[in-house]
Amino acid sequence: MRWGYINGAVSVAFVESANPDDLESRLVALLAQIAAIVEAQAIAAVELGGAGDGDVFTARVEYGALADFLAISTLVPTVLPTVTPVVYMADNATELAVARTRAYTPPPAGDLIGSEMAGATQAHRVCVLEILGTLVPPPPPPP
Repeated sequence: MRWGYINGAVSVAFVESANPDDLESRLVALLAQIAAIVEAQAIAAVELGGAGDGDVFTARVEYGALADFLAISTLVPTVLPTVTPVVYMADNATELAVARTRAYTPPPAGDLIGSEMAGATQAHRVCVLEILGTLVPPPPPPP
């Protein structure tokens, strides 16, 4: 899911796991680490890559300075740390619905502002990454 681009120094970070709770925890920790960097408060994109035979899924986060953020829509996520990832996995559509219900119990704060889905090789598992937050008008473009 992409909300914009960074017109300047772009940073990229990756986390991976075969376990949905672990992948979610790693994303939460990564987003907190990014939020602690004063100059790097805007997330331009969060992507999810498919797994190999070990069912390891990889999440990619692209971020940079809020002043360098160029929106591609009229609404964008609020700046960190108000973005929350929710991750769940299952073997088929019926189990995905059950896994989503479980992932949202109790309901986390925020609105669904984006989602990514990736499948493992040999149709073993499907992983869903949903991003919760609040959409706001983008910051003005840099001078």
